[in-house]
Amino acid sequence: MVDVPCVATRNTGCAVVAFHLIEKSFLSGGQDGAIEAFDGETGEFRRSYCSDGPAVSCLALAPHGKWFVTGGPDGVVRLRDWKFGRVLAECGGEGTAGVAGLSVHRSGVPVAVAHVDGQVALWDAGNRRLLRTFAAHEGPVNCVAYFPDGLKLATAGDDHVARIWIAGSRFEPKHLRGHRAPIVALAVADDSRSLATADRDGVVIHWDAESGKPLRQWTAHRGAVTALTFGDHDRRLVTAGEDRRVKVWDSATGIEYPALPPQRAVIRSLAFGNDGLTLATVGDNGRLKLWHANPW
Repeated sequence: MVDVPCVATRNTGCAVVAFHLIEKSFLSGGQDGAIEAFDGETGEFRRSYCSDGPAVSCLALAPHGKWFVTGGPDGVVRLRDWKFGRVLAECGGEGTAGVAGLSVHRSGVPVAVAHVDGQVALWDAGNRRLLRTFAAHEGPVNCVAYFPDGLKLATAGDDHVARIWIAGSRFEPKHLRGHRAPIVALAVADDSRSLATADRDGVVIHWDAESGKPLRQWTAHRGAVTALTFGDHDRRLVTAGEDRRVKVWDSATGIEYPALPPQRAVIRSLAFGNDGLTLATVGDNGRLKLWHANPW
């Protein structure tokens, strides 16, 4: 993989990054509240939405690209206009537990919010309307993700379990058991057929979404996995860990490919561009890097 010019952001602490499919831009947020956009190919700075707002620990883009949502320790979900970054709506507030994860349904409604008190909230964010809350896990919910087909919602938490919920229903979820440590990262394949989870012991499990059974399991890192994502049209799975390594795996076989060089900071967030080959990494030193791989 080839390292292209990196961009030193103003973000500090554990930053997050997501890709805007239409604008072909990477959006990043950090603990200092800064929210910025960068060109998806060159990494050049495009715009700043906020420089001193509340801390951002997670963000998610609406599929239509017109707005995005951010969340943080204050428990408030903020819906912002993509073009100008204006706050269009705020959901949650006083007495609401901190936000650990966000995911937007393919239709734009609802926004799923993972809270550190074990609850998941579903919001019609544009109308500031709470649709439903439910107890998803015993202990913090660390991750939440809608499947691209819009039919299912995945959650994972400190209770070592991942769950698949049928979107819009109250049926009992499918329980994915196999981890022996808190699950701290989750990714769903673009074809909605599988998902991957990772825990604080460095273990990654690739699951079949239909049966809920593990396809394969392996130890990816020394120490906790900090992020993972599918790429290259689901053919690759990329993981990052507290060992400051970013590794690339064949999602079908679990074979490891040549990895990125050791990082100077722990990578906290990963995101692929729409070509499935441009990978953005954001570390807890606030530095965003783009990596181009062709071929892997």
